[in-house]
Amino acid sequence: MFHYGIDYNIMFLFAGGVASIPGTYTYPMVQPMTMFGCQTCGKQYRQQCSLWRHKHYECGKVANFQCPACSYRAKHKFNMLKHMRAVHNLTG
Repeated sequence: MFHYGIDYNIMFLFAGGVASIPGTYTYPMVQPMTMFGCQTCGKQYRQQCSLWRHKHYECGKVANFQCPACSYRAKHKFNMLKHMRAVHNLTG
């Protein structure tokens, strides 16, 4: 199929599917999603880097970042900075 300078069969091939018959499109098979689980608490993540962050900064850890204006504590610096901006109108 060719319309306004676009060959749709080629476009479908680049999109990751198969155009076996001109003008048709076969979707690729969906692979089951791999999940990464924490051995300590059982929490599941789609990406291994997210599991690493969870193990090193979250799972069983005390919140290390203290708000200088109140008693709020966070396990991640970005959450504490977000709190400071939203609650106290301060920047870190």
